[in-house]
Formats: sequence, structure tokens, C-alpha cells
Amino acid sequence: MEEERNRTFGCAVKQFLLRWWFCFPLLGILSLLLSIYDLSQVPSFLDYVCNALLIISLVTTLSSWVVLLMHRKWWQALLSVVVTLISWAILFPMLFWVAMCAPDGFGAEHKIPDGFAYELPSDSGEVVASDTSTYLQVSGGCGSYCYSFYYTGLPAGKIFLKCFEATENIPLSEDRIPERSAVSLGSTEDFPFHQLVDHRCFTIYEGDFGDYYAARMEVWFRDTTSGAERKLMEKVYRVEGYMR
Repeated sequence: MEEERNRTFGCAVKQFLLRWWFCFPLLGILSLLLSIYDLSQVPSFLDYVCNALLIISLVTTLSSWVVLLMHRKWWQALLSVVVTLISWAILFPMLFWVAMCAPDGFGAEHKIPDGFAYELPSDSGEVVASDTSTYLQVSGGCGSYCYSFYYTGLPAGKIFLKCFEATENIPLSEDRIPERSAVSLGSTEDFPFHQLVDHRCFTIYEGDFGDYYAARMEVWFRDTTSGAERKLMEKVYRVEGYMR
């Protein structure tokens, strides 16, 4: 009985693919056009609909090709392949371009609350603190920032940044910032204070120009000998994301 039901279901699927084979390339075109429109807007729930349609169109189109060829429907299979390849060759580059230029709603969705304490990045990058024995300064804007850091003596190791959206503790560009901001140093324990980092640059990609939000900049140290990590200092700055 189970085998008969499976056979019946398989036949129904084949008949469905044979009957509606011409719809599946059109579904692919529709899903690509919808994805292009969706990416040109601030991200929303429509992302999930577009992704689901793209997967369904790929699966059904490929399956229909197999069934058409099995049943020697040569011209139908050829027409489906040609329409699919041409439409994807035209629309996929457009999808890629729109994805690169798409607005990022991160900053707009994480507005700085009233009364929330933060500092503004320096315009010049010049040291403005009177006490440089323990000191962190961030300069720049539009998603491209640099930091300078003074601290008391440390053993040999590596200094690097971790950044978080300050109100919800969301990691920012966590695959890039720790690596791009890292500076290796020898032991500075013989110095009462030392400039460990001088204008090291990094990029925050979350958000768009002008959509300001609060970011907590944490300076971390990794000991070369033990591999242990510890946080040295943190400050909250008003930042904006880099628009690709």
C-alpha cells in the first residue's frame, strides 16, 4: 500500500512538472525582479519571501528539465533552458549591483535614546586629552574610522578593537574589525606610559551615511605568552555605517 501511494505521488509530481513546465522559468524571473525591488528598499520581511521564491523556482525549474528530457520533450526543455539562462544572465548582474548599493537600515533601526551618553569622533585625529597615560581616541566618519591608544606598560602581545552597538550589544563588523584594528607590540613594561596605537584605521559596515547610532569601542589585549585576552578600556562614540 505504501509503495503504491509513493508511486501515485511520483506520477502526480511528474504530470505537474510536464503540464506547468513553462511557468517555472517565469517564476524564476518573477522572484529575481521581486528580489531586485526588495533590495532597493530598507530590509523587511519580504527578504524571506524572495529567498523562498528563488529556491522554489530553482528546484522546480531543474526538476522540470529532468522530467522533460526523460519524456523526450526536446523543444520544451530547450525553450525552458534558453529562457532561464537569458533571464538570469540579464537579471542576476542587476541583482548583484542593487545588493551592493542597497540601503542598510541598521542605523535607522537603532536610534540613540534621549539622554544616552556618547562622544563624537575627532575630525583631525590629533590628541586632545590632557592625560595620555590611559587614553583612547577615535577619529573619522562615514563608516571609516581610526583609533589612537595610550596605556601603561604591557607585556608583549597584540592590541585590537571589538565594537558593539551600545544599546543592544550587537557586534559590529566582528569578522573584520578585530583583524583590521590589530597592532602587535613588544613589551612596554619599562615605560610609565606608551603610545601603543597611532591612528590605526578600521571600517564599520552596519548602517548608512547620516543614520547615526551609538557604538561601544572596546580595546582588547592578547598576551603573546599565555594567549589570555583582557579588556583594557572602552568608550561609546556616535558612528555611522560605510555605504558601499
